[in-house]
Amino acid sequence: KGIATKESTDAIGAQVAYTGDNYGLALAVSSIENHDTDTPDTNDIDDDRGVTTSTALSAYFTPDLDNFPSVSVGIESTHDDSAAANEDTTSNYFVGLQWDEIGEGTFGLAAGTHTPKIENGDQLMMYEAYYSYPINDGMTVTPLIYTKDMATGTDDQTGIMVKTSFSF
Repeated sequence: KGIATKESTDAIGAQVAYTGDNYGLALAVSSIENHDTDTPDTNDIDDDRGVTTSTALSAYFTPDLDNFPSVSVGIESTHDDSAAANEDTTSNYFVGLQWDEIGEGTFGLAAGTHTPKIENGDQLMMYEAYYSYPINDGMTVTPLIYTKDMATGTDDQTGIMVKTSFSF
């Protein structure tokens, strides 16, 4: 029904990133108009429902030091004008560490929120550890273990997986 009109839902997003020899960072933003939920078939915008705005910052650093891990981090925040006042902001983040050349392979650890944390709500976390190693020139095996916090009243989850990658 038209770009940038009241009859359409417009979404605008942008990302700016920079990478150097051993580091990089990125900033992303988006703004999405909220639909009028009373008339879902028309795609009309309800002036008092506003927009959903998200901002994210992520970065990595790979130091040139023996036995020191590369570090990856990220954080995101979202504000939804149409949500209840005590639930209109969510956030999530992650931190990852990776050691290359541990034995024949790569070892990694990561932690982060597995679902966006609602303002004044519980922060549900997820943790993982993995080791990736080559079997031969064309195959890599990556066993990993993870644990995931679940909402109150639900059992936390723990799992073990093995991923096998082939390349020709």
